[in-house]
Amino acid sequence: MSQVQREKNIISRLLPDGKAWEKIRQSFLVEGIAWEVKRLSDSVIELTNEIFPQTTTAMISDFETMLGIDNSSLTLAERRLAVIDKLSKKGSFTLNDFYFAADQVNVTVNIVIQYPFRVGVNRMMDRLYGLEWQYVIFIEAPLPQNQVLEDALNNMKPAWTSLVFIYS
Repeated sequence: MSQVQREKNIISRLLPDGKAWEKIRQSFLVEGIAWEVKRLSDSVIELTNEIFPQTTTAMISDFETMLGIDNSSLTLAERRLAVIDKLSKKGSFTLNDFYFAADQVNVTVNIVIQYPFRVGVNRMMDRLYGLEWQYVIFIEAPLPQNQVLEDALNNMKPAWTSLVFIYS
């Protein structure tokens, strides 16, 4: 017995007894409701698969956005692995991780962090950086522009930070 037939039988048994309801039990209305219940049931199963990064397909881009990953050129399996890797990293993130990643692509970088202006800490004539600059990291690198370096550092950074590359 198919799931639709099973749902149709359940819905028919929920209707009251009587001659007026016999025609409704045999109508397309009950069958339509049964198909809708099956569709909803399938959607629940699909949603259950989507909430886990190991089995997601449609929501992989949501995971990547949340984690700050840009892997649109990779296959679905590689994108899942990147999400799982980022979610399973343990420990804290340090600036030395940026230096190490830059060394891996043979580029020497200088990292500058600008904190928001604070009275008593900063001095007159210091640049005023607002709260929106709190999680911005400036990466100074030599010319020419290096897309491999940018991809490597952007893929490993925490999602709440932004990187600004300055080439000189």
